[in-house]
Amino acid sequence: MALAKLFFALSAYIIESMQKILKFPGYSLLLVLLLFVFYFFSIQHLAFAAPKKVIGDMAYWDQTRGFQDIQNNIDILTEVSPDWYTLNENGDVLPFVRYDGTPYVDSSIVSYLKNHNIVIVPMIQNVVDGSWNSAVVSKIINNPTLTANHISNIVQLVVSNGYDGIDIDYEDLPASDRLAFSNFIRDLATALHAQNKILSVNVYAKTNEPGYWNGPQSQDWAAIGASADEVRIMLYGYSWQTSAAGPIAPMVR
Repeated sequence: MALAKLFFALSAYIIESMQKILKFPGYSLLLVLLLFVFYFFSIQHLAFAAPKKVIGDMAYWDQTRGFQDIQNNIDILTEVSPDWYTLNENGDVLPFVRYDGTPYVDSSIVSYLKNHNIVIVPMIQNVVDGSWNSAVVSKIINNPTLTANHISNIVQLVVSNGYDGIDIDYEDLPASDRLAFSNFIRDLATALHAQNKILSVNVYAKTNEPGYWNGPQSQDWAAIGASADEVRIMLYGYSWQTSAAGPIAPMVR
């Protein structure tokens, strides 16, 4: 919209100038019409030429089938987020582990993705002992020392493993954490960008600010969007385990 306003303002100036120079408004109008056609087709070209991202999440609890789906669709994927990490109240980043204690983190999957030029942005979730734990995140983001430690651990994880970035999926936070969470995302983005890494953040769907319950209210979309490289709106939940059969989310056109 701003580009269109600039174009039409420039067009008006050209018309006025050409009328003064050529003493014949028809030539200037023709020139502006030609410029408008060029503008229109340029915008259309940019719209169709814009790169498209296709991002796949890979849940640790169904990793075998998830990785198979990735392999089956590797030609259309641009980015993958393996759901591999959690955190503790000290700000440490820990891998999710199987019942035998072995981590789900798989270097062979990382190698496969790199060999196919897929951007790798693993996910950190505040799932502790099988449940969303908001208290762990609240303690960290409201304590400057713990926040700094958590950010440092995330950056070290990303850099040492050769990941392209990190995806933050911290859910069920209280509305009172809204500012603290925004500040955490801002500082984490700054630290990751200093290492040429990207930050993705998952947010609850909502139709207005601040939202109608704690989860969405804790997430300031404007602040998060100003800091993060990607904002992933969680639009699934269209169908669920006890509902009628259907898609996780409807087709968006």
